[in-house]
Amino acid sequence: MLIIAGADIPGEVINRLRKEGKLLLLKSSNVLPDYLSCHPDLFLFSYKKTIVHSPETPVEILNEISAAGYKLIKGNKPGIKYPECARYNVATGCGYYIHKKDITTPEIVELCAGLEFINVKQGMTRCSALLFGEKYFLTSDRKIDRELSGRGLRGVFVEPGQIVLPYKNYGLIGGCCGVSGNTVYFIGSLEYLREEEEIKNIITEGGFTYRELYQGPMFDGGSILFFE
Repeated sequence: MLIIAGADIPGEVINRLRKEGKLLLLKSSNVLPDYLSCHPDLFLFSYKKTIVHSPETPVEILNEISAAGYKLIKGNKPGIKYPECARYNVATGCGYYIHKKDITTPEIVELCAGLEFINVKQGMTRCSALLFGEKYFLTSDRKIDRELSGRGLRGVFVEPGQIVLPYKNYGLIGGCCGVSGNTVYFIGSLEYLREEEEIKNIITEGGFTYRELYQGPMFDGGSILFFE
């Protein structure tokens, strides 16, 4: 299994992910603000066996993804500032894709043509939300929470102020996690979240398990991407 994570995640998380598969640490210079330059979900969008990627994605990362059997599609160049920097940061799952309509990379729109689109003001929807299973989600965005709950999905709103994002006031729950198989991986411990029991319950209800990759506060590293 190939795993892509940010180069700035805690060392303990790196060591544990290396035991799960082949780990690549992403770091791109002079493309995005420093606090976002290691975030995989700002460079890569994955749907089934296809990856839409920013032209700024490091070549060695793309070579490994291609070798793992995934089709690569190059999208347009993201902007330096928000929201244009979030062109690839699209939440998907449960039959939906969620994003700010006027910034989504066209190649992602084309790839997701068979999914229902939910337009929101939030540009960083993948950082803001994780969708898993048939109808479950975690999110730090109130609009996404309302939109998904209104469609019959079951989830938990996680207050963002509890999540660490270096150089910023707070991070978002989607950026703290990733899914492989039936396991949700967290960069941090759920005990640091007020919604700990709700999150555990919704994961169990969905038939999933969870793994906490280190015993510290939740850390927004721009998601963990798994390629199986």
